[in-house]
Amino acid sequence: MTTIAVDEYTHQEAKILCKTLELTLGELVQHGVLYFKKTGIDPSKPNSENPNKAIQELNKTVGQLVNLVTKHQQEKLIPLFERLIILTESLEQSLKILPKSERFELVIKGVNHHANLALENHRKQMAFLQSSQQRMNEENGRKLTALADAISGLQAQQKEMQDTIDAKLSKKVFGG
Repeated sequence: MTTIAVDEYTHQEAKILCKTLELTLGELVQHGVLYFKKTGIDPSKPNSENPNKAIQELNKTVGQLVNLVTKHQQEKLIPLFERLIILTESLEQSLKILPKSERFELVIKGVNHHANLALENHRKQMAFLQSSQQRMNEENGRKLTALADAISGLQAQQKEMQDTIDAKLSKKVFGG
């Protein structure tokens, strides 16, 4: 066993700590040495770190960080969350107004059916118009032919009449 020389005040403080921590004087010294070794604290230097001071600094830093996060939450996240709620509600309202996909498909099928009917009707009308135009062209051709024949006949009659008039006039003029 080794003894350690300390002053009376330190010896009294060590005894009080031993009672408080329920350690023997040897255990107190042993744990103290391990504590200073683990933490790297040099208690003989006045500027050595005080664990309580380090904890207070850490608490201060954590408090500042919490304040920053809270401020950011109030300035940015809460308004963003509120806008997200409004957008979600608006989307839900829009979905209620819009037709369901089955109904939309039925509407599209109906529109397609009516468009096909209109297209078929248009084709029939075009065919009828083409057929009517062809018949009218044929009829007009026949009428033009008949008219041309009638004009030719009239021109032939006119020539005969002219010839008759000329013949009668020449008989009168030349003595007849």
